[in-house]
Amino acid sequence: MEFKAEIKRVFEDKDKLKAVANVIWDGCFLIKNVRVVDGSKGLFISMPSRRNVDGEFSELCFPLTAELRRELSDTVLQAYKVALEASAGAEIETGKEV
Repeated sequence: MEFKAEIKRVFEDKDKLKAVANVIWDGCFLIKNVRVVDGSKGLFISMPSRRNVDGEFSELCFPLTAELRRELSDTVLQAYKVALEASAGAEIETGKEV
């Protein structure tokens, strides 16, 4: 099983939402809008969801095993870390303050 995460957008001014990613699974399945969230215990991923008739959010897709969730989470969070490092480098090169 192989995951590739692509960070589509990083949010600096949002409260808890830090980034949105797309994940490609084994080169043949795309999961769009996986969110990187800063929670009380640190960063975690939130799978795509929608609001149901009761006003609660429910995930549209999700890993069925802890191992799969851990691998997916590690991949997305690593891509987020790389995106932050790249954006910090770009800001320094263009003379913007970090």
